[in-house]
Amino acid sequence: MTRTILLPSQLLGTFAILAFVPTGTFKAVLLLLLWTITFWPIRKKEFLLFVLINIIFVFSDLGAIRNNFFSFTKPDIGALPYFEFFMWGFYLMHAKRMLNGPYPPRIEPVVILLASSFAAIFVIAPVGSAVLILSASVLLLSLWKFHERADVLYFTYLSGIGVIVEYIGLYFNLWQYSQGYLLSFVQIIIMWGAAGLYFRRLVGPLFYENEKVNQ
Repeated sequence: MTRTILLPSQLLGTFAILAFVPTGTFKAVLLLLLWTITFWPIRKKEFLLFVLINIIFVFSDLGAIRNNFFSFTKPDIGALPYFEFFMWGFYLMHAKRMLNGPYPPRIEPVVILLASSFAAIFVIAPVGSAVLILSASVLLLSLWKFHERADVLYFTYLSGIGVIVEYIGLYFNLWQYSQGYLLSFVQIIIMWGAAGLYFRRLVGPLFYENEKVNQ
């Protein structure tokens, strides 16, 4: 099965499981099974990346929850449902497989500074317009600095996934935000788009040599 059929089907299956499977446990089990089948074969570097991304975003989620930015309605462990421990690793691994580069040859120090600043906002800034203004400012600065066609593509693709995922989460009451709908929607575009941009710039160079070989 070609990438253009398999990966969109994988994404649709993920959406369906999030929306219709009743418990966090069953969601997590079915999602991991679906991803294993549809990502196979999985290279060691990809697996390690999947684990690392999930660890980073779990701490990011916990920081945002502690700051009352959002909350899950039915947490399983602490403040998180079981499936959330794996979701961001999937989103970014899916984008990597689907978009398949091209990647920059190296990680520029300014990317680390921008991405770290962006992530810190959701942990330390007050909820509401302050988060929106600060995160939008850092993202706009990032796009001003990095705006190759592939940067825009990763930004747009993750933003699109984010809108659908967040709609599912809010409609089926999987999580809720502490701010109004319009503010939440704008923040969704910023969060998910930034994840795509920073993934390409921070993680993409790790796969640069493989990309050259595949070409």
